[in-house]
Amino acid sequence: MRYRRSHTHSAPSFVRRHWLIIFIPTLTAALCLLFLAYSNNQQVAAATKLAADQKVAFAKIDAQVKATLQKRIDDARQAEAEARASAEADAKARAAQTALKVPLSSTANATNCAVKSPESLQVVVNKKHCFSPLDWAPSDLVDAAGTLLRAEASTQFQAMSTAATVAGQGFGVSSSYRSYTTQITTYNYWVSISGSIQADTYSARPGYSEHQSGLAVDVKAGSCVLSCFSGSSQYYWLAEHAVDYGFIQRYPEGLTSITGYEPEPWHWRYVGTAVAKDMKTKGIQTLEQYYGITGGDYAG
Repeated sequence: MRYRRSHTHSAPSFVRRHWLIIFIPTLTAALCLLFLAYSNNQQVAAATKLAADQKVAFAKIDAQVKATLQKRIDDARQAEAEARASAEADAKARAAQTALKVPLSSTANATNCAVKSPESLQVVVNKKHCFSPLDWAPSDLVDAAGTLLRAEASTQFQAMSTAATVAGQGFGVSSSYRSYTTQITTYNYWVSISGSIQADTYSARPGYSEHQSGLAVDVKAGSCVLSCFSGSSQYYWLAEHAVDYGFIQRYPEGLTSITGYEPEPWHWRYVGTAVAKDMKTKGIQTLEQYYGITGGDYAG
């Protein structure tokens, strides 16, 4: 007799036979969910870390900006204090002038070399024409970024400096206004180095210096100061454009017998645009020639 196979055990038999088909997709789905969850957590963690890093970076930038601004404020206050102290020192020095030990040569001919109008923007000061009194000082000096000049000269010099920078020919300043007392120290120093005869060829005696007028400035090109300036591109730019701002090269080459000084390509003097351009048009290089004023070496 044949017996029919019971169908009561067909279900378990099917599961046993196909458990891999059921298990693998389920496991795969679970792993995918775990991977997505992990990736999401990683992204959240990275975003959190990025936000924290940016916060720290921004805080550093804010601190640097504040420090920079504070330094500028401190530097400005220091410069103001130093300028005030310098002005007070000059005032005290002038008040005590009679106690200063000035070289005899610097006072010689003080009574017959005096210029008529020391305050004039076209004043000619040389070895035969001095200030009267010798310690005369301009009343309208302006300090622009460390360059001390008379008001009009300062405005024009800043405009010229800006134009040179825009043209790629920016230059610096090594010296501008020098007080009478500063000249005493400077002149005595050079006399001690090379003697009065040699010093007189490149250093003015106190009261005879254009720098005291507040209209003269010595410029430089980077680390190139004094004589090497003549070979710089900045010098050629000034030779072409300085007259547009009222400046001339005060001591040109080959005219020492007229100006009294060796060539100084770094020394520029403000005379006003009208005079500067007229001198260039007429081919006149010195103020002595332009105004018919005696120059050369010191009077006997």
